[in-house]
Amino acid sequence: PDKSKRGSIDEAIKPLCDLINDSDNYFTTSSCAGRIVVMSEGRDHKKDEAAWLVVSHERTDFDTLKSSLDLLPQNEVWFRGEGMILHVACRTHEDAFKLVGVAREAGLKRSGVISSKNKIVVEIVDTETLELPIAVKGNLVVSEEYLTLVLGIANKKLERTRKKIKKLEERLHQFFSLGSPP
Repeated sequence: PDKSKRGSIDEAIKPLCDLINDSDNYFTTSSCAGRIVVMSEGRDHKKDEAAWLVVSHERTDFDTLKSSLDLLPQNEVWFRGEGMILHVACRTHEDAFKLVGVAREAGLKRSGVISSKNKIVVEIVDTETLELPIAVKGNLVVSEEYLTLVLGIANKKLERTRKKIKKLEERLHQFFSLGSPP
């Protein structure tokens, strides 16, 4: 079972995860296809204490965003556009470095190996991000016009991250069928 807050794999990244998990040398340990989030900061910026006002793994419209801001909390409220993130456990270091090469070829430049005692993991992170405060002490600190602009940018970034997911999936199909990076 999926242990994420959401409780399931994002549909937009599921085919990629299935492809990886069907291989002999790799399996996914966590994934997110990218999302648009409005969140109220937790105490001392602790993620587990944050309240999510909007979470969407798809394009978001202004009405959805606006309705989330009707009752603003006293702590900081942030608008975030997040790119995809994927963690893949690898059988060997060589497998890990091959996967990093494929990810970078797919345009996911922030990819690298993170190892622990028991696991070799590749982290693949898209750089299509956007993060800014939009409310402080219960007051919106940006205009609706600015929110509309930011939401449009975040939706475009989400589209770009989807294209990179597809490109990575295509490159991995080639890699798994050829046995070496394309």
